[in-house]
Amino acid sequence: MGFGNRDAETFKKLYEKIQRRVQKRYYTDKWDVYSQIIPKSIHVQGKQNTYKIEQNNSNIRHYLARMKRQTKVVSKSIIMVDIN
Repeated sequence: MGFGNRDAETFKKLYEKIQRRVQKRYYTDKWDVYSQIIPKSIHVQGKQNTYKIEQNNSNIRHYLARMKRQTKVVSKSIIMVDIN
């Protein structure tokens, strides 16, 4: 599922949509487009602030992979194994 290219124009559209809801502080990696669009007063760059979020996203992708049959991740549930 995609939302557009990984460029400044696409990020600016996303930022304009979310800034109305999220206005406290933005923690990002050091992709230069972020610093071009997000005001410095509410923007913090660096992996020390994003590694926990990225680990959580990785865990979610791992555990959701069992819902696809094109994966090596298998369910431990006998019911799920027998569903084919």
